[in-house]
Amino acid sequence: MKLPKLAKAKNPLKLVVAGGFSSNVLTPLMVIEVGRKINGSYYRENILPTYLDALDSQDMSPIKKKATFMQDGAPCHTTNENLSLIKSRVQRVWSKGVWSGNRPDVN
Repeated sequence: MKLPKLAKAKNPLKLVVAGGFSSNVLTPLMVIEVGRKINGSYYRENILPTYLDALDSQDMSPIKKKATFMQDGAPCHTTNENLSLIKSRVQRVWSKGVWSGNRPDVN
């Protein structure tokens, strides 16, 4: 029996999901609307507050000084405004050049 060919989308649907975790806290998953361009200001205004609020939560209090905020080198992560904001709220930050989110040997 021959099966019909499956149609393959020329431009498949892309879904962006953001979230954070630590040993004590999970942030809510944020589903970004399809087609949304995530630039530095969108990241700073809509995604980053969720991470920073989680760091300020009661569950993180005992280990906040030991927390390391990690993110890869995505352009929205590495704007001067975003890095300054993060570094003003978190003692240790691993960003572009320190931690590569796509390296299989560290994931």
